[in-house]
Amino acid sequence: MSYEYDIQQVEIACRAFFKRDIDIRPRALQALTESFREIDLLGNEIVLTSDLECFRRLLTVSPACTDAMLRQDIKLQSLLAEDQPKYPPKHVKRLGTYDALLGDIFKSGWPFPSDLNDAGLKVKATGSLTETDLFTGCLQAGRMSMFPNKTAKGLLRAAGLFDDEYVDARGDEYLANLEANCAPVVSIDTSHAEQQLVIYLDSKERLRIHPFGANTLGVLEERLSKAGSFVFRGGVLQPNVGARIFTQDAISELEDLMNFPHVMEQKFQLFFESHPEFLKAFDFEKIHPQPVLYKDDGTRLIPDFFLEQIDCGWHAIADLKRPYDHMVIRRKNRVYFAQWVQEAIAQLKYYKEWFEDSVNRKSFESTQGLSTSVYRPKMVLIAGRSAHFVDDVERIRLLSAQEANFSLWTYDDVLRRAKRYNAFAKGQYLKI
Repeated sequence: MSYEYDIQQVEIACRAFFKRDIDIRPRALQALTESFREIDLLGNEIVLTSDLECFRRLLTVSPACTDAMLRQDIKLQSLLAEDQPKYPPKHVKRLGTYDALLGDIFKSGWPFPSDLNDAGLKVKATGSLTETDLFTGCLQAGRMSMFPNKTAKGLLRAAGLFDDEYVDARGDEYLANLEANCAPVVSIDTSHAEQQLVIYLDSKERLRIHPFGANTLGVLEERLSKAGSFVFRGGVLQPNVGARIFTQDAISELEDLMNFPHVMEQKFQLFFESHPEFLKAFDFEKIHPQPVLYKDDGTRLIPDFFLEQIDCGWHAIADLKRPYDHMVIRRKNRVYFAQWVQEAIAQLKYYKEWFEDSVNRKSFESTQGLSTSVYRPKMVLIAGRSAHFVDDVERIRLLSAQEANFSLWTYDDVLRRAKRYNAFAKGQYLKI
């Protein structure tokens, strides 16, 4: 059977399944047309459609969804598809249909596999099918089910959570966490369902093709024709132009707060709670305002923020101070942080030490709904202005005397990061 035939059959199946015309995005179409697995049945070679094969294909075409898997410590090697022809050979009898495949992905398995799950309802409502819909649909179809699909079985076996042939509460929570990690992909990166490639000429005039997807911002220091260096986005989530991640009103509000000399710290706390994107821009996924750290004696510690890392790495605790108070004291032959800065650093260390206790960590992870463990989080102080330092050398010298996992973000740093993301989102080049 030809690839063109498979495309036609997928389109027909989607129209019948969702009872409307469906715009199938390129990566989703690729995953669906390759979702077959050869098996031996009583000595006969046959081909069946498989939601797990679809899921495996998605791991190869969707770097951001794969990144969501890695955050949950999934053993990806146990899910990789075995080598097989790109399309089922002509001599092998095909028993599986695309209609059955769509049912395994977009229909719930409990109590009766008849109703569309949330991912299926979304596709039907929007008339658009992306690879992210397939990803979340595969997960939803296996949740809290006595008849889980192949994807749920494969994922839970890889995680050591599937022993009794049904999905229990622990397994359901695990699948839900995977889904939650993947859900933001399509909303943040509207081009994620498209094939993304950079074609350029290297320094020796050779044509190069560089694939990129939805992860980080960067600059490729190669020559693109005569245009010089250029910006690319590859690896993780990229800004969405239409979403206006940082509105001009929010940027102006922060500038006003920074430039008015009598604003209290609470105003900045409320600002960042209302506009968490300003803190997320430093590679954090979720912002938890004023979490409570309970001590053995009944007292409490309350940092201004706990910052959840966007992928595996160091989480952070952050405290806010005002931007107006000068941070640096200069004496003859001596330069050091002002007393209030030293006290703020000491307070952050106290918070960090609280996480040394495993009981504290587990309680915190549970109450905050974290998907990864916390250990010795980074310490972040948001305070002051860049102009408080004579130059970058002075700033580096002062910071180098602190612990390695301590970071200082001036309010100018926060503002510059927001403006830089806006420039990238608009397709502008901004030298970092």
